[in-house]
Amino acid sequence: MDDHQKTKEQLIEELASLRRREAQWRSVVANAPVFVALVDRAGTIQHINRTVPGIAMEDAIGKSVYEFVEPASREIARECIERVFDTGRTAFYESVAVGSNGSRSSYEIVRPDGTACWVRGNTTARKPDDGTRRLFGTVSDITERKRAEEALKQAHDELEQKVEERTAELQEVNARLQREIEQRRQAEATLRESHDELRAMYDGMVDGLLIAEIETKRFVRANPAICRMLGYSMDELHSLSVQDIHRQEDLPFVLQQFQALAEGALHVSEDLPFLRKDGSVRYANVVSSQICYNQRPGWISFFHDITARRAAEETLRQSYDELRTIYEGTVDGLLIADCATGRFLRTNPAIGSMLGYSEEELLSLSVKCSIRSKPGKGTRITVELPVVARDE
Repeated sequence: MDDHQKTKEQLIEELASLRRREAQWRSVVANAPVFVALVDRAGTIQHINRTVPGIAMEDAIGKSVYEFVEPASREIARECIERVFDTGRTAFYESVAVGSNGSRSSYEIVRPDGTACWVRGNTTARKPDDGTRRLFGTVSDITERKRAEEALKQAHDELEQKVEERTAELQEVNARLQREIEQRRQAEATLRESHDELRAMYDGMVDGLLIAEIETKRFVRANPAICRMLGYSMDELHSLSVQDIHRQEDLPFVLQQFQALAEGALHVSEDLPFLRKDGSVRYANVVSSQICYNQRPGWISFFHDITARRAAEETLRQSYDELRTIYEGTVDGLLIADCATGRFLRTNPAIGSMLGYSEEELLSLSVKCSIRSKPGKGTRITVELPVVARDE
């Protein structure tokens, strides 16, 4: 009797303990932040700890879980529930696409107000005391996560689009830049070639070239030819001015010419004397014009050296004067006549004195003579003629 009483008391205590634990678990389930449901194979809700706003607890129990799933996701939810009942394995619903083992999925449910929310379900099969297998699952609202994922995906897609657009823009800019670089390279090559040609012509000029500032009259550019003409180096010429390459007695004339050039009234100066470094004087014909050099007004002049020509002309003039003196001072008379017409072409003072004619009168006369053969060039012919003076 005592043993039987003790067993009864133990059973009562164990039952009370079980009720307390049940109450605790019911409290945990009821206050869980997720949906906890018990569903049979047909998808009928037999127990649920909470519902979405707008649906009473008693209205949810006994209804099909598929009524709360968005139509496009119902087939996914049904296949997952069937798989859990068939295999008895726990399934975790996490993604939209069903995996190869059918263990993971997520789906949309529809609220009473028509709005949809995404949920994540963890399901497993349970056999209560009656031996009927039921599905026990928890459902978490992952709408915010889905929205965040969607926003992130959209931002990622937008970023990808912007990156593609920016990449295309950069590629276009780079291509345009490459074209501009190539065009500039070609232009520079052409310019360099032109520069080399101009430099060759500049250095190979026979005439001298000087560029001077109008305000200071200092030389700012010279070519090799003018250096040779004046006897200065390039650097020495750049330290000189107009006054330094002319004699003091020539400066008034030179400065007058320079002023006329500055006023645009003169472009050519002939027989302009200039002074070499060694003190000798040379002459040049100078052609000048105004230019803007290094953003400053100046003039550019080309010097054609005529010193040798002047010397030759002077020698020729002296020879002419000597011959003229001999021609006019000889005591013998001289007549030059055209063999074809017999007319006198040239006379000297002596023949005029002999015959009593002036030079003009003799040049109007002619001589009658017969020459049997036509003389060649340079043939000397002596003709003896009786000459009658004008006064006889």
